[in-house]
Amino acid sequence: MKTNTAWVGTSILILAITIISLGFWSFSLAAGTSISACVNGAGLVYVIGDGFLFKKCHGKDKPLSWNVSGPQGPQGIQGPTGPKGDKGDAGSQGIQGDKGDTGEQGPKGDTGDKGNSGSTLHLYDASGQDLGTLVNADSRAIDFVTYFPSQEIFLSFEQNPAPTARVDVGPGFSLYFLQQNCSGIPYRQSGGMNPQAGGVVDGRLFKSNNGETVTGQQPLSTLDSSGCRNELSGVGAILPLEEIPLPFTLPLAWPLEVR
Repeated sequence: MKTNTAWVGTSILILAITIISLGFWSFSLAAGTSISACVNGAGLVYVIGDGFLFKKCHGKDKPLSWNVSGPQGPQGIQGPTGPKGDKGDAGSQGIQGDKGDTGEQGPKGDTGDKGNSGSTLHLYDASGQDLGTLVNADSRAIDFVTYFPSQEIFLSFEQNPAPTARVDVGPGFSLYFLQQNCSGIPYRQSGGMNPQAGGVVDGRLFKSNNGETVTGQQPLSTLDSSGCRNELSGVGAILPLEEIPLPFTLPLAWPLEVR
């Protein structure tokens, strides 16, 4: 009979512990890592602690405690790789960012190679004489202006159509001398001409010598297409000239050609 009573008591104790464990599982998880309880002589089990009716065991009741979780078990074997998932939908386009600050100016680049010289046209007479680099020509192909870089002068040419068929070199002007017989320094009237314009007078080429304008002097002789004449001339301000070699031979052969 005592054996039956002990077995019954033990069974009741186990059942009570199981019921309490299940009934207060959520609380024990929230309150800590162990569960504390008491059992009295009749086998009645009650949980103690914060949130329960009793804080500790009464009288000769026996305290009990057990862990909420057991010790960590060994790591399990890695499972097989799962199937590849479906491709996700494309995300929405992000908001455009703010414009960045202007960067610092880069270093100056190396100087490029020198380009090829541009093509130029020249004026030639019928005998092939080079009459300079073409600067201007009228639509009638009668009047031309050329430049001679080596002598730094401009010259004008006029070709008279047939039957005259003659080429004149200009601009034409008269030369004035402060001495008789057209000797000494030649002068021309000041104003109305390009300082770099040369002129052919009586088969001789003259250009400015960059001297100062002369005023208050009366020329004593004049040279033009008619030759030299000793005469007084009241021409006002005059510019000094110098004679330079002609870069071609006169007379020029008609007609002129640009190429």
